[in-house]
Amino acid sequence: MKQIQALARAGYITACILTVVGVYACLSRYILPEGVHLWLSNILYGTDYTRDALPALASKPGIEVVHRIFGAAYLIIGLMQFSKSFRRKRPQLHRTLGKIFMVFSITGAVSGILFAILVPFAGVVELIPVLLFASFMIYATYRAYAHIRRGEVTQHREWVARSYAIGLGVASIRVVFLILKQMIIANDRDILMAAFWLGWILTLSAVEVYNQMLQAHTNKRKAKATA
Repeated sequence: MKQIQALARAGYITACILTVVGVYACLSRYILPEGVHLWLSNILYGTDYTRDALPALASKPGIEVVHRIFGAAYLIIGLMQFSKSFRRKRPQLHRTLGKIFMVFSITGAVSGILFAILVPFAGVVELIPVLLFASFMIYATYRAYAHIRRGEVTQHREWVARSYAIGLGVASIRVVFLILKQMIIANDRDILMAAFWLGWILTLSAVEVYNQMLQAHTNKRKAKATA
């Protein structure tokens, strides 16, 4: 149990860091002076992305606002929802925010797909991971909703965690991109596509490992209780 608790604490700390990265990525365009925003974008995402992708995203202002503003709210709400003390002290607020979180999960996934279709930075190869992981995000959100409607809290939390892993993966992608950019020589588009796959796979895998460990511990406790 101590191992699971330590893993949960490490995971929550990591989620806090990724939330900060993700919220910055969502809101930097609106809260920073344009010159500062572009300067940091060149450092964090590369000159190609700053030159080509940012204006393309801005050309779809409705989708961009939904993706960025709702995305930032989604990350913050998700972090709150996974806090045990918050769930214990504010159960009604937890349920209310859970409904908002699920709506924002779907809007984030759909707006991400629309961006990949309408203004892809790396062409069709960008659409494949975006469509795959965004579709899984929608599916995981649906499964989480279906389980909580049946009162299956454990399964609900497992599927919410999987859905949230995709959202946090957007921040992981940026961290992986920075690491890969220092390690390999390639153009920004190729590095970003590698980061897309690695960021989402790493985040989702970490959540899945935790879910499986928690499930194994729960099954072990049940076996002892019935022995």
